[in-house]
Amino acid sequence: MVNLGSGCSSLGRMNQTMEKLKKMEEKEYPILMRVLFGLDTPTPVSRDLDDLSGDIEGLDFFDPTLNESQRHAIKFVVASREVALIHGPPGVSFSQRSANVTNV
Repeated sequence: MVNLGSGCSSLGRMNQTMEKLKKMEEKEYPILMRVLFGLDTPTPVSRDLDDLSGDIEGLDFFDPTLNESQRHAIKFVVASREVALIHGPPGVSFSQRSANVTNV
């Protein structure tokens, strides 16, 4: 068991946020919240990410060692409007690769 103590500021902020959420009406939920709660579906992403424009147009990769699958995953994250989930086998350095996404 982890005891965060009563003076933990992040616990207090979390509790305040949860109380706000409980008082919100469904029509007030932001889109991300609606998707995460299963009330809406995420905006579909084109299967052909190379033909997309907008957010991924002119996308530069900082890591030249990325393989095609890793580049595709990063394009998918950038093209996703609400949320993106990438799954892969352990030991493929995804933590380091995901730094490419945070630098976009």
